[in-house]
Order: sequence, then C-alpha cells, then structure tokens
Amino acid sequence: MKTDINIELFKRYAPKKKGDIISSLTPTELFAITEDTIKRIIKEVGNRRYRSREKELQFSSEYKIGNGWNSWIESIGMYNNRLYITIYMQMDSTDVTYMEEYSNFFKQGEYVGKAFETNRYGDKMPNYCHYTETDKARYVRSLLYQYVQMKYFKKHSNNEK
Repeated sequence: MKTDINIELFKRYAPKKKGDIISSLTPTELFAITEDTIKRIIKEVGNRRYRSREKELQFSSEYKIGNGWNSWIESIGMYNNRLYITIYMQMDSTDVTYMEEYSNFFKQGEYVGKAFETNRYGDKMPNYCHYTETDKARYVRSLLYQYVQMKYFKKHSNNEK
C-alpha cells in the first residue's frame, strides 16, 4: 500500500505509529514530500531566528545526516517563504557552512555542492561534496524523525512545568 506522507504525517497518531510509518516508507514515497509539508514542519517545530520572522529547524546530533565523507546537513530553514538547506563541509585546512536552495538540492540525480578554499598563494581551489539519491532519501527520513521527536518532546516538556 502506497503511503502519502503529506497526509499521514499530520494525522492524530501516536508517536510510535508515526515512527513506524516513517521507517516503512520507500525512497519513492520519501521523495513525494512536498515543499508545503516541509514548510508546515518548520512552522510547527522550528525555532525563530533572532528578531526575525524566519524559522529554522536545527538537527540534533542523532539526526544529522551526511554523505559519509566530508559534509553533513545541519538545518533546514524558511527565509522569505523559500526553503534553504544548511550544509557543513570539511575542507583541507578549514571548514565552511553554506546554504543551498531546497529545489536545487532535491533535483533529480546526484547533488554536487562546491565551496572554494583559498590557499596560501591566494588561489581559489574548489572542494566538492556529493549527495546521491540514497543520501537524499536518508535526509528526508531523518527530517521526518526529527519532526516527530521535536513535536512530542516539546509537548511533554511543557506538561512537566
């Protein structure tokens, strides 16, 4: 049975059942998630940036997904009603964090990110990070797990006070 995650995610299920639904999704079903669904996720559990209307969902260390080599995704944010992904990339002598538009990252096929590093002679040398379709599917699954964990963690922590 094909599951529409855009509908199932916001139904009134127990957190465990939502986790089971997320873990049973195929990559095709994961890529069927819409930008509106992700915007709703960010609006519900994301944090506001200082003195701004923009929201951002930071990933906890257990849900950070990388390409297994030199980079990982730190957060997803909504700026001026557009989605951006923050990617942290390790380079030879320094690290860099850059933002990529959601639609560019999730285009069909492999994503190749590029950041420049300046060597001691002033030459700009490119460094690359690659994300395959499998990496992207793992990222979407991690985003959904982070949403479920944040939504129910916030509810329980507010009830304890």
